[in-house]
Amino acid sequence: MEQIYKRDILVFKAKDYIKNNEEFSIYKDSSSGILWTDVPDHLSHKSYYDPLKYTPHSESNSLFQRVYKITQKLMFYYKRLLLGREIINSKRTLDFGSGDGAFFKFMSSSSFKIDALDPLFKAIHIEQKNFYTKIEEVPDNQYDMVFMWHSLEHVQDLVNTINEVYKKLTDSGTLVVAVPNHKSFDASCYKENWAALDVPRHLWHFSTNSIKKIMFQSGFKAKRSFPLLFDAHYISYLSAKNNKSCLPVLSGIFIGALSNFIGLFSGEFSSAAYVFKKIS
Repeated sequence: MEQIYKRDILVFKAKDYIKNNEEFSIYKDSSSGILWTDVPDHLSHKSYYDPLKYTPHSESNSLFQRVYKITQKLMFYYKRLLLGREIINSKRTLDFGSGDGAFFKFMSSSSFKIDALDPLFKAIHIEQKNFYTKIEEVPDNQYDMVFMWHSLEHVQDLVNTINEVYKKLTDSGTLVVAVPNHKSFDASCYKENWAALDVPRHLWHFSTNSIKKIMFQSGFKAKRSFPLLFDAHYISYLSAKNNKSCLPVLSGIFIGALSNFIGLFSGEFSSAAYVFKKIS
């Protein structure tokens, strides 16, 4: 992980609740507003993505996993609806951080061309000709749209990755970035136990202002955004479990709903998608 941000403020010492309760420090860089996870150089990042425990890639048939998959499918329809005009105008797209390939599969059709990129996972239904493991391998100036659904917070070289994505887009291209928001209400409730900190898998932690700022520095202008409402409930549920709540489901429903409501006024939703255009 290439570190260009300063240790101005120690914000949290957060645990990895998925793997082994290992503790990691999260610092704030005051000039950018970005929070970042301090990860030792010797750490193997891939070893922290155990598919048996890491929900987005789990193949478990538990009730929770089935509910997760149903909710995920509903969110796919929601995203496609809200990105309607950008999707209609896109001839070729890239799913950056394709993971289990669920979104890739949902969007694929004879009339919609989509490629996938993921340095850690390759879904078996994605053909090799449509798949990349490094952003540098992707051809320049070929994509009308790049999706980054909760993948930016995972990349090791933040600025270089954004700059590389910029080169892959056409002059009128659209970048959609979804990230958790550490200034949301549920984040303030759970603090170091907030599940969306997800150390050490999440290396970067954004607010509305900080994501817009770093994107602007790389040549992108924010056009609009929309909340990912179900994410607040999911994150609050996991956070309540981290807090050892006796009723995590109820906590997830209540805190998630309250966080979404407060986000309507503050603009700081637990999770949101930002639509960026290249600055000409």
